[in-house]
Amino acid sequence: IQRIVDESTRKLLHHYDTKAGKNDQQSIQQQVEHQVYTHLFQFLWGHIIRTLKDYDRKLHKHILDSSDPSTLTRQLMVDDLLATVDCRASAAELKKLDSMISPHEKVECLVR
Repeated sequence: IQRIVDESTRKLLHHYDTKAGKNDQQSIQQQVEHQVYTHLFQFLWGHIIRTLKDYDRKLHKHILDSSDPSTLTRQLMVDDLLATVDCRASAAELKKLDSMISPHEKVECLVR
């Protein structure tokens, strides 16, 4: 997606033969990025949901059945190294997903 944004921004600046400063270029790039994410949202979100549907059901069942993180880790067959990773910051970010309105914000949250 970033390549699409970069190339589109470059072509837009070239097409209008703009001598935009660094701040203007960043602003234009942000606007292009917003448009790209907005137009790709339906495809991306639907693809993510379809791709992860079975895994999400399995994960949801294990979370509900699990009493502690170590049990959950064993049930999901996560290796020992990965089990030591602290995911609290990521979980906090993902909790914000439901309160986000724009497609751009939701996709950006998932990418972070």
